[in-house]
Amino acid sequence: MKKVSQLATLVLTGFILAVVFHYFQSAYLGLPYPYNTFLFTPLDRFADFFVLYRVNLDLNPYLAHACAQYPFTNWLFVLFSRMPEAPAFGLYTLLTIVGFASLIFFFLKEEPAPNKIILAFLSYPFLFTIDRGNVEGLLYVLLALFVLFFLQKRFWQSAILLGLAGAMKIYPLIFAPLFLIQKRYKETGILILTFLFASLLPLFFFQGGFLANLQFMLQGSNFVNPIYDLFLGPTAFVQRGVSLFTFLKILLIQFGWIDGVDMGILLKGYFVFIILFAIPYLFYAFFIEKTFWKQIALLTFGMLLFPHISADYKLIHLFLPILLFLTAPPKRDDAIYWIAFGLLLIPKAYFFLPNIQSDSGTTDISIGVVLNVLIMLFLIVYIVFTGIQSRKEASVSAS
Repeated sequence: MKKVSQLATLVLTGFILAVVFHYFQSAYLGLPYPYNTFLFTPLDRFADFFVLYRVNLDLNPYLAHACAQYPFTNWLFVLFSRMPEAPAFGLYTLLTIVGFASLIFFFLKEEPAPNKIILAFLSYPFLFTIDRGNVEGLLYVLLALFVLFFLQKRFWQSAILLGLAGAMKIYPLIFAPLFLIQKRYKETGILILTFLFASLLPLFFFQGGFLANLQFMLQGSNFVNPIYDLFLGPTAFVQRGVSLFTFLKILLIQFGWIDGVDMGILLKGYFVFIILFAIPYLFYAFFIEKTFWKQIALLTFGMLLFPHISADYKLIHLFLPILLFLTAPPKRDDAIYWIAFGLLLIPKAYFFLPNIQSDSGTTDISIGVVLNVLIMLFLIVYIVFTGIQSRKEASVSAS
């Protein structure tokens, strides 16, 4: 399809420009991080994997290490931690890469190989996720399989996959009402049972026993993280990510308003706003929008933007709506979507916001952090506006 080759061309161009730009800054200007790469600091490469591997070596991720991951995620890393560190990392990375690429090759099976290779291996979300060694890559594979089976009307398999994804990270459950809308009540029950089983069973195997670990989690003790305090506090310190809260904090810092804001009150206000905004937003996504890939797009954008903590590796989930869009029948406004999606998939670290640090300890928050949020907000507005306009035109034609 034409839009596949156009998107692949944009991704390839963006990748080449970014590599040349950062290589020039490193090799010819001698500039250190963050100017020499569009990824995270090389000093912390693959760290997300090794942190989870090591906190699960002793089967005590919560009581001993206060790990901020859900039980099912920790249980997966218990399995990896039974192997030596290097082979475990190799297997984990291989599973992520092969799973991710296989899904792209499956969805785009009629496309020329070069287009599939570009989309599979050269996008910023994929490279950033692999560079961090983050579990979000495996989570994406589960979610993409959930969408694939849902499309094929293999609902019970789809429900199990979404239940497992929700047990890894709670926010994928934003997709759960899709089963209720299809009146798949049995599969909704399967989803809930899968989620509960995968969430609770691992607690029996952790040191300290089921009740102690459950109490630890219910108290939210595993989310007490000094880095989060910096992300959410009054300092000029933000996460390299796509949360609307991060976007808001960047604006406060850039306009010099951060010192006059009580961040605790702001965070509570943010939660209230998101809840109130999510009600009509999700109502539109589930009950008014009729194009499946646009439904998935709106839900994915919500999954990325709404949480107060939402790192750049979560951008890998953009491939959920992107692959559906690329396989959908062509429309007049396809160019708007493939250009917007392409801009989300390319590195954009060409200018760094002054005086704002991330957890790398450097001023590596680029204009890309701002642009990614703005592009997704634009797509939300465009999808909703064109959807309402189409319904009005259909209503007028029918009358």
